[in-house]
Amino acid sequence: CGPNVLNHFYCDTSQLLQLSCTDTWFIEGLMFILLIIIVPGTLTITVISYGCIIITILHMPSSSGRKKTFSTCSAHLVVVTVFYSTSIYRYNRTAQRGGQGSDKVLSFFFSVVTQMLNPYIYSLRNNQVKRALKE
Repeated sequence: CGPNVLNHFYCDTSQLLQLSCTDTWFIEGLMFILLIIIVPGTLTITVISYGCIIITILHMPSSSGRKKTFSTCSAHLVVVTVFYSTSIYRYNRTAQRGGQGSDKVLSFFFSVVTQMLNPYIYSLRNNQVKRALKE
């Protein structure tokens, strides 16, 4: 019933729905309901966890320890913010047809960029790794 080509770099549910030759309102509605249930639940757990971490950081006696810990925590928070904001925006628009260019950019951010930031957060901030890279 049309071109059977996915204009995306991975097989995503919304892309598959665009290829469907039938009415997809039920599946799109179900996906939206799942989005409403799952995202706030995981986001709440994440926000509570970071709130506890920040409270713990504020109660640390050493200012250098606070600075170091907050630096790492803020880097994590940036990755979490990028992941949630792009994925919420992307999957909140499942009913729209077209816009594959912006879909690819948003999908790239939450599937590739957040994964590329993880090595920086976990290893490149380590003094031993910095020293090894300099040598």
